[in-house]
Amino acid sequence: MKCPNCGYENPDGATFCNFCGKAIASAPAAPAPQLSSYQPISPSSPVERPRQCVSCGRSIPWTANVCPYCGHDYRVPTYNYPQQETLSSGMRALMYIISFLVPIAGIVLGIIYYVKPDPEMKRVGKNCIIIAILVWVIIALIYIAVFALVVSVSSIFSMLVGTISAQTCWLGNL
Repeated sequence: MKCPNCGYENPDGATFCNFCGKAIASAPAAPAPQLSSYQPISPSSPVERPRQCVSCGRSIPWTANVCPYCGHDYRVPTYNYPQQETLSSGMRALMYIISFLVPIAGIVLGIIYYVKPDPEMKRVGKNCIIIAILVWVIIALIYIAVFALVVSVSSIFSMLVGTISAQTCWLGNL
């Protein structure tokens, strides 16, 4: 019996095409075989050996993409992949705050999240690293500014002390 959709030659009694999975009209379904009796399969090539459909239990060829009797599709994976974990906006904000307050923790969090395959996680990790580096740069600039201020104040103080001591010496000589 030929499939009206793709033209594949299917066995008699098939209600679904072995190749494309479309329903084949005008084909009465054959009764399901008894599964209680064991029938050994000859160890020939896998293409010639039949397999049992996991949905209806009937014998189907190894080359079948779809069970011709019940329509179970073998092209679709049956494994349910776990959902990708996502970060809430509150968690992102917390990570950014931690990166700002404790830059080394921001670097560590950034590296942990940057190596994950999810693009959103990479973006959050990169932002944590950038925030931590910016905080270190700001802290370094503050230290430089404070050092410059201390040096200038100490030089002004030493000039004042030198001027005062010179005036004291000059007044002492009178």
